[in-house]
Amino acid sequence: MAVVLTKLLLAPACVVAVSLAGRRWGVAVAGILGGLPVVAGPILVVLTLLHGQSFGAEAAAGTLLGLAALTLFVVVFGKASERVGPVPSLLAGWTAFLLAIAILRQLDLPLGVSLILVAAGFAAGRILLPAPAARPAPIAALPWWDLPARALAALTLV
Repeated sequence: MAVVLTKLLLAPACVVAVSLAGRRWGVAVAGILGGLPVVAGPILVVLTLLHGQSFGAEAAAGTLLGLAALTLFVVVFGKASERVGPVPSLLAGWTAFLLAIAILRQLDLPLGVSLILVAAGFAAGRILLPAPAARPAPIAALPWWDLPARALAALTLV
């Protein structure tokens, strides 16, 4: 029962906490906290509890390469958002992510090489991302259903 509750509540609780922190301390904090493994972390914990340490370690290694694909998503989304709206930017980012995953799945890289690849991707992503606005626009009032929708989205992923 504890594993089921962990599965169901941990990721949505983390997403809501990050959302509230971002509202309180601004978009920069939201971006930093949003980059933390608030969904992947709880999923890896549950996988390890259900299938053992060896399975959890292998899943974590796969997640490491997923960070390279995630970095590509962020860069493509950021670049696209300079020219088009949020939906086309999201679709372009997802496409880049899925293509990167398809390529990375074919590789059998040692963990050290994966780590170097991800670190290089982070460095390249930092250079390639558009420069942030000097002063971010204020966040408009959000509808009442915003937090429940975020929690539901995280729960759906789990």
